[in-house]
Amino acid sequence: EDAIQDSISLMRMHLFKHLIPSFNQTGHVMASADQSATSPGKKRRRSVEGTAPAKDLKKVYKPILKTLDPQLILMERMATLVENLPLDDQQVVLVTSGALKALEIDCNASTATNGDSSLPSQLQHAAIAIITAAFRRYPSHRDTVLEDLFGIIPSLPTGKRSLRAFPVRYSSAASPSALQDFNAQTVGPLLSNGNVPHCIQMMTAVIISLIQACVVRPAFEV
Repeated sequence: EDAIQDSISLMRMHLFKHLIPSFNQTGHVMASADQSATSPGKKRRRSVEGTAPAKDLKKVYKPILKTLDPQLILMERMATLVENLPLDDQQVVLVTSGALKALEIDCNASTATNGDSSLPSQLQHAAIAIITAAFRRYPSHRDTVLEDLFGIIPSLPTGKRSLRAFPVRYSSAASPSALQDFNAQTVGPLLSNGNVPHCIQMMTAVIISLIQACVVRPAFEV
């Protein structure tokens, strides 16, 4: 019980306090605000609001982002935990609300990833897996998950590249090429650029996953 609670707290706190500010490069904004609030004079306030704190904290982002792999492993294990072990109500709320915060990462804002938007999107994919597992196993918490989901909408990134970061896999047809040809003929002409969409928004992926999690296979009597 203690190990489960500590794992949930570690996942949440490392995501909230370290990874999201590092990916979005907002840690220096919070640090500057805290320091300017405690500075007594105007001259001190002006010096604090300069570029020095931002430059100093950008050096911290790189080692923090190196912890992405252990965080992904933790979140993957967390999804397996939610699927296979019973959790109490508080643990379900903590793990789902914590995973939803990963959707606030702007995949295009951070230069610390050297333009690799797949790194933050991996966290979002792992978060979707956790949310979907909880939504499927705990129907009584579905209203809470939806309320938390609507609550983070104002904090979602608005960049064009960040909006469509969930890749669509062409695996539901008889052959991948057949589905691509079908999409090219039906969806392609509706788009301004005429291209087949290969990525969808993270919020769209979450909603589709939650809908699929509610599907129940009927039991037929023989």
